[in-house]
Amino acid sequence: MDLLRSEDFDNTVVPDKFLYFEVMDRTHILCNHIETALGDHPGLDEEHSAMALQASELLAEIYQWAGRKMGEAEDL
Repeated sequence: MDLLRSEDFDNTVVPDKFLYFEVMDRTHILCNHIETALGDHPGLDEEHSAMALQASELLAEIYQWAGRKMGEAEDL
C-alpha cells in the first residue's frame, strides 16, 4: 500500500508536542465518527461491520502511539 502523502508533503518538519497532540485529536474524532456512523448501521453485514471496528482499532493504536511520542517530546 502506498503512503498517504501528497506531493506537497514536507518531510523536513520535525514533529513536536503540538503536532502529536493534533494527531491524537484527529484520530479521536475519526474513531468517534466511525463508531457513531457505522457502529450499528443496518446496511453493514457482519464482515463489513468488523472491518469498521478494525479501522477504529487501528486509529486507536495511532492515538496511543502519538500519546507516547508527545510524552517523549515533553522531555526534550
